Amino acid sequence: MRRLFPLLPALAFLLCAPLQAQAQSIDYEALEAAFLDESLGRLDFDAQAAKLISVIRRAPGSEEALAALRVLRENDEKLASHMALVEALRLLAEDNFRACGPYAQAYVDAYARFVRRVDASSRPLEVLRGWSGITEFAVMGPFADYGEPAHDEVYAPEVACEFAAQARGAFGRVSWRKLPHFDPLLDRLDLDLHGRHRGCAYYAATLLRCEKAGDAVLELELNCPGKIWLRGALLLDYDTRRQDFPELALNLRLEKGDNLLLVKISGYSSLRARLRTRQGQPVPGLSASAPQTGVYQMAGGEPALKAPGVREAGRFAQELLHLKLDVAEGLKLRASRGEDVSRELARLARQIGLCSLALSQAYRANRLETEAGEYMEDALAAFGSEPLARLAFLKFIGTSPLYSASEVNSIRRRELTALTQGEQASAWACVELAALLARDERIREAVDCCERASRLSPKAWTLGLELSQIYMQVQWRGEWLAALQQARKIAPDAPGLCRAFARYYEGHELPGAALKENESLARQWPGDMGLRMTLITQYLRVAQPEKALALAKLQVAAYPGDDYARKRLADVHGALGQLDEAVACYEELARRTTRPEEYLKAAAELLLSAGREEAGREMLRRVLTAAPEEHEVRRWLARLEGASDEFWQPWALALEEVRKLKAEAADYPQCPSVLLLDEQVQFVYEDGSSQMYVRQIRKVLTQDGVDEFGRAQPKGEIVCARTIKPNGTVLEPVTFRGNQVEFPGVEIGAWLEVAYIVREESNPFGGVNPARFYFADQTMVEPFLISRNVLVTPRGMSPVVRYHNWPGSDPRVLRAETTEGDRTVRVWDVRSAAYFEREPFMCSALELIPWIEFTRARDWRERSRELASEGLSQLRTTRLLTAFARSLTRALPSEAQKARVIYQWVNSTITTEGDARTPHQALKAKAGDRKKLFAALCHAAGVSLGFAYADAAPVFRGGQVEELPAPDWAGPGESDFKKFLFVVKADAGGLVFIDLDERFRPFGVYSARLDHAPAILWREGKVELIEIPGGEKARDGFFNRTVIRLKADGSASASGAIETRGERSYALKEMLRKQSQEDRSRELEEQVAEQMRGFDAESCDFPELETIGAPLIRAFSGVVPRFARSQEGKLRFALPIERMAPLLSALVNKEQRLHDLVLDFDLNQGDELRIEAPEGYAFDSAPQDVMLPCAPLSYSLSFSLEGAALVVRRRLVLGPGRVQPFAYADFLRVVRRIGEVEDVQLSLSRTAVKAAKPQDVLPKAGRKKAEGEEEDY
Repeated sequence: MRRLFPLLPALAFLLCAPLQAQAQSIDYEALEAAFLDESLGRLDFDAQAAKLISVIRRAPGSEEALAALRVLRENDEKLASHMALVEALRLLAEDNFRACGPYAQAYVDAYARFVRRVDASSRPLEVLRGWSGITEFAVMGPFADYGEPAHDEVYAPEVACEFAAQARGAFGRVSWRKLPHFDPLLDRLDLDLHGRHRGCAYYAATLLRCEKAGDAVLELELNCPGKIWLRGALLLDYDTRRQDFPELALNLRLEKGDNLLLVKISGYSSLRARLRTRQGQPVPGLSASAPQTGVYQMAGGEPALKAPGVREAGRFAQELLHLKLDVAEGLKLRASRGEDVSRELARLARQIGLCSLALSQAYRANRLETEAGEYMEDALAAFGSEPLARLAFLKFIGTSPLYSASEVNSIRRRELTALTQGEQASAWACVELAALLARDERIREAVDCCERASRLSPKAWTLGLELSQIYMQVQWRGEWLAALQQARKIAPDAPGLCRAFARYYEGHELPGAALKENESLARQWPGDMGLRMTLITQYLRVAQPEKALALAKLQVAAYPGDDYARKRLADVHGALGQLDEAVACYEELARRTTRPEEYLKAAAELLLSAGREEAGREMLRRVLTAAPEEHEVRRWLARLEGASDEFWQPWALALEEVRKLKAEAADYPQCPSVLLLDEQVQFVYEDGSSQMYVRQIRKVLTQDGVDEFGRAQPKGEIVCARTIKPNGTVLEPVTFRGNQVEFPGVEIGAWLEVAYIVREESNPFGGVNPARFYFADQTMVEPFLISRNVLVTPRGMSPVVRYHNWPGSDPRVLRAETTEGDRTVRVWDVRSAAYFEREPFMCSALELIPWIEFTRARDWRERSRELASEGLSQLRTTRLLTAFARSLTRALPSEAQKARVIYQWVNSTITTEGDARTPHQALKAKAGDRKKLFAALCHAAGVSLGFAYADAAPVFRGGQVEELPAPDWAGPGESDFKKFLFVVKADAGGLVFIDLDERFRPFGVYSARLDHAPAILWREGKVELIEIPGGEKARDGFFNRTVIRLKADGSASASGAIETRGERSYALKEMLRKQSQEDRSRELEEQVAEQMRGFDAESCDFPELETIGAPLIRAFSGVVPRFARSQEGKLRFALPIERMAPLLSALVNKEQRLHDLVLDFDLNQGDELRIEAPEGYAFDSAPQDVMLPCAPLSYSLSFSLEGAALVVRRRLVLGPGRVQPFAYADFLRVVRRIGEVEDVQLSLSRTAVKAAKPQDVLPKAGRKKAEGEEEDY
C-alpha cells in the first residue's frame, strides 16, 4: 500500500478516458515493441518501425497504438523509409480516421506531417480541411498592459458579454472585433492580427450552433493562463501559474441551437480550439461564427471542472494499480504458502515497468515533466538491470526537472561505463558513450566507441550520422564526409542522410552540391513545405530564378494563407524584375497584418531600385500613414523630395543667443566647465513616436574640464560635433568611431558643441512617452545657463506634465504654449538656474532643481501581476518533496508552525547553491535555491502561502537616488516594490512576513527598513495595498561587553565579546563561516587590538556561528602587556573604548550646510566595559555621566563604581532621519562633544587602608566569638 499514493492522481484521470477502453487488457507485446524492442540496442529503427506500424494497424484507437505513433514521430530522422507509415496513415484516412477513436487528432497531425510531404496533390489538403478547428472568433481587449498575465482581475466580459458595447481597456476604449484569419489549413489564431500593440487579458468568443444536442470534447491550446465559459457557466480555471496542465481535452455538453464559448487569454498567446465528438470525430452539424450582437450573462463561482487529466493515461494507471495491489498481493499470498512464484514475479515486474514507461511517455507528451520523471523512475526500479530500460532512462533524464546537470553527468558516466562492458554492450550504449566523450572533447575515444558500435551492429546506418556529428564538432572535414558516405552505402535513399549531406555542403560553401542533395530529397518528399522554401533560396543563390519562381507559385497555390510562402514569391518576382507581380504580393501581405509597414517598405525599395520613383515615394507615404514611427522612412522620403529633414530648425535656439552669455572661471571657481546651452526639441507624431533633437554647448573652464569633456559619447545619431576656440576658430572631428566623439583642439576657454537625434517608437496610448527633463545638473557638478525643452505635438494631444520645484514667478523661467497649424508647441525655458553645491549626505538633487516629467498613470496592479507570477510559479511539488514535507510537519497543527519548521530546516541545511535548477534537485543535493525549496515544501505540506512586494519605508528612501523619495502609488517606478516576501497566517491572527534572502535571518523577522513600509500583498487571488507592521526597535545593531582585570605592573587580562545583532549579522556570519578558524581569530585579534594596543589573544570563540537566528558573537580573551602607565604611584590609561567621533565626523565635515543632512540608514550600538582595579588600588574618581540627545542622534555615556571596579556604559542611536540646515549647528556641537567626552584619562592610586570585607560590616549577634577576639563595648 505504500506505493498507492502516487497513483491517486492518475486514477483521477480516468474521468477523461473512454469507458470502453478501460475494459480492454493491456497489449504488453505492443508496449515492448515501443519501448524495449531488441532492435533499439542495434539502432535498427526501421525494424522497430515495422513492428510499431503493425501495432497501429491492429488497433489504431488504443493507447498502445498512440504510444507507437509517438515513438515513430520521435524517430522521424532515423528512418530510412517512411512509406510503410505513410500507407498506414492513408488507409486510416480513407475512413476519416474513425478507427482511431478519441485519438484521431493525433493521427491527423501525423498525416499532416508524413503524408503531406510525400504527396504534392490536393488530396492531403482536402483531408486536413475537414479537421480544421474553430477560426471564427470575436475578440475584445487588451485590458492590461503587456507583461505578466492578468488572471486574477475580473474585466467586463467576465460579467456580461455585450457584443455591441464597448469597455475600458488598457489603452483606451475597446470593442468586440472579428479576429482576422487567412489560412484555411492553420487553425491556430494569432492575436497579433487584433491590433498593433500587444497587451494582456483578451477575451475570445465564438457562437457554436448545433443541429442537435450531444456530448463533445473541446481540445484547446493556450500558452498562458486563461478561463473558459460555456453558455455563461465557468467551465475551467486554467491557471498555469499555480500548476501544470496537460493538453486540454474537456468533456462538455452542447445544446441544440446557440452555445456561446468564451475564452479568457490572461497573457498574450495564440489560440487553437477544436471540437470533437467523444469518438474523436469532428462534430457533425456544427457551425461557428463570430458573435456581433446580443448580451450573454456570465456566471462566477467555482469552475465546473477541476484540472483535467491525461486521457490516454487512464488504462495504464488502472492496470498499474491492479498489478501492484491485486496481482502482487496474490503472489505474496502464494509465496507465503511455499509456492515458487519467481517466474510470475519477474513477469509482474516487467508488466509494471512497461506500464510505467507508457505513463511516462504520456505525461511527457502532455508537458507534465515531473510526473513523467517519476514514472520513469518507477520503470527503472521495476526493470532492475535491464540494459535497454537503463538506456531509456539515460535518454530521458537529460531534460527532466528531477535531475541536475551534475547528477545527469554522474549517472550517465557510471551507467554507460557499465553498459558498454561485456556481453550486455550494445550499439546504442556505445553511441551514447561516444556522445558523452565527444562533449568532453575526447574525440579519439568517441570515434573508437562508434567503431565498436558499428562492429556490434554493421547495418545501423544512423551510426554514420552520429559519427559525422562528432567530426563536425572538431571540423575534421574528410572524416565527416567519409562517415556520411559510409552510411549512404547502407541506406542510399534515407531522407535523413540527404539532409545531413546538404548541411555538410552548405557549411563548406558548396551550394551546387547542397542543391543536388535537396533536389534528391524533393523527389521523395515533393510536398514538403520547408524543403520547398530551402530550394527556392538555393535556386536564387545559384542563379536559377525560373525554377525558384515555379516552386514559389506552387507553394502559394497549395497554401494561399501562408504569409512566408507569399513573401518568398514576392522576393522571386523581384529578383526576376517582375515588379507589378512582386508589389501585388506585398500588397496582399500588407492587407493581412496590423503592421503592414514591413511589406510596404519592401515594395518601396523594389520600386525605387527599378527607377519608378513616384510609385516608390507613394509607397513610402503609405508606410508613414500606417506607422509614423518609421523615422528612417520619413528621412528617406524627405531626401527623395528634396525637403529638409531638420525637423528642429523652427524651434531651436539661435547660436547668437548663446554668444551673449558671459561665463568666466572666476564666476564658477569650483566648476571645471559650465553648460551654456542644454536644449531638447521633441517632435511627436500621432502614434506617440517621436524624434528628439538634443544639443549641448559647454564652455571649458579648467584643465580638469579639458580632460573630462574632450571626449563625448552621445546617445543617438550625431548631427554636429565641433570645437569653437576662444579666437573663434571652428574645428570639427574628421571621423566618428561609432558614437564616440573626440573634440579637436580642446583648451581652456573653448566651447564644445554636440547635437544628436534620438528616436522613440510608438506606444499603445498614442501620447507622449514617459520622460523627464532636468533644467539643472542632477549630479550638481556643472552650472546650467540656458536649459530649454520644446515639445511639438499633434493638436489635441495633451501630455500629462508634472512639475517639480518649479518657480512660481521668476523672470528667468518661461513656460509657453502656442498653436502652429495642426501642431501645438510647448516651451519650457529656464535661464541661469540656481546652482547647488554638492554636500555629503545631502538629499537628492531632484528635491532641489527644477524638473518636469511627462507621465502616464500606471496601475500598481501591474506590479501585483508580477508578484503573483513570481510566487505562484514556485508552488510545484513532487513525490519526494511531498513525502519529505509531510515527515517534517506531520505533528504540527498550524500553517505558521509548519512554515517555521520548514524555514529552519531549509536555512540550516541548504548552505550552497550548486547547479540544482528545481526544488526537487535541491532537496536531493542538499544545495540549491532556498527560496524555491521553501515554497515547494510549504506547498507540499499544505501551507497556504501568500506573497508580498515591499518597498523601503519612506524614512529610508532619502539620499542621492534617481527616484523621488516617496513611493508613487499611481505608478511605481522600476525599482519600487521589489523586495519579495512570503506571507503566512499567524497562529494568533495577523500575518507573518518571511524573508529568505539571508540564510541566518530568524523566522518571521524582517529588516527594520521595512517597518511600516508600504507593500503589495497577494493572497488567494486577492490583491491589496498594506503597511507592514513595525518590529522591535533597535533589533539591528551591535553590543559589546569587555572585562579588563588590571595588574599592579600595568599589564591586564581582557575578555569579552563583540555581538552583532539582526540585519548586520547575517551576511557577516555567512562570510565568517567560510573562513578558517585561524583567519577568523586573526581578524578578531586585530579588531580588539585597535582599542587595546598590544592585545595578544589567548582564545577566540565564535559560538552559535551556524545557528539560524542567533546573533553573531565573537568572544575573545587575552592579555595586554602594557595596558596602563605607572607614574608617581598611580596607574594611568585612556578609556579603552571604540571612538565614535571619527565615525561621526564624516557627517559633519563642514561648519554649516545649505541642505538637509540625510541619514537613510540606522546605527544602534551599545557598549559595556568593566575595569577591575588590582589589589591595593582604587580609582581616583569616576568621570561625569553624559547624555546628548539631538535627533536623529542620541548618545549617552555613564560611569559607575561597583566595589573596586569601574563600569562604563555607552549607548549610540543614529538615524534614520534628517537634520535641517537651521539645526545643523546643534548637531555639529553634539558630535564634537562626543569626541571630547570619549577622550578620557583614568587613574588609580594605591589605597592606604585596606577595604573591609562585606561580612565585617554586619552585626555579630548570634555568631561564635573567634579565638583572641576582644569583647564588644
